[in-house]
Amino acid sequence: MSAPAAAANDRTDAVLARALDKERRRNARWLGSIRLACVGAIFAVALWQGLARGRADWRAELPLFGAYALLSAALALVAWRRPSLHRPAALGLAFVDVPMAFLIQGGAAPAAPAAAFALGLFCAFVLLAALALDRGLVVAVAGAGTVLEVVLLRRAG
Repeated sequence: MSAPAAAANDRTDAVLARALDKERRRNARWLGSIRLACVGAIFAVALWQGLARGRADWRAELPLFGAYALLSAALALVAWRRPSLHRPAALGLAFVDVPMAFLIQGGAAPAAPAAAFALGLFCAFVLLAALALDRGLVVAVAGAGTVLEVVLLRRAG
């Protein structure tokens, strides 16, 4: 390859890397917003069901939902305020969303429908991970979801 062609390839690679980084940052903000809206909504439902309607099953899950809402707010704040930290914000899918869904669904009764519902959540998390445009994140989310789904299914019998 000639020197001018190599220089053109280097410039093209640099332009593509900047565009990919910009898109990852933008998608991390969207992901943080989507997470916060969804978790905030389910936390509001849990509060209503657990406190206003007096449902003991929902009340028992309130600490988990509260912790999940706080972690979601923190991840959204990081994504919006510190765009350079888009990767840690996106890693929240593997290290916050999947484990929290497991913990919340793991406490649900009956176990078989909870395991089936969790499978849908884990699949949705894999789709959201694709927004990060990071193959490693998609693999991490899919792997964590698979392992935790197997645990839920084993519990269900």
